[in-house]
Amino acid sequence: VGSIGLGDVAGPTSLAGLARRMEHGEFDLAAVGRALLSDPAWCDKTLFGNTAPTRQYHDDHVATLL
Repeated sequence: VGSIGLGDVAGPTSLAGLARRMEHGEFDLAAVGRALLSDPAWCDKTLFGNTAPTRQYHDDHVATLL
């Protein structure tokens, strides 16, 4: 598994893979900050299995916090 560097874009991926890796103790915490900045409905989409596309993160989304 590769790492993501500063300025790189992380695309959508399977939550099943994330769950499997957490169960194997590869890490203790997963952050979803970028997903939430890009698409505030991300949690609801994920929780309820909504297959609507999510917006991909872009650095400009941080400006929405100001």
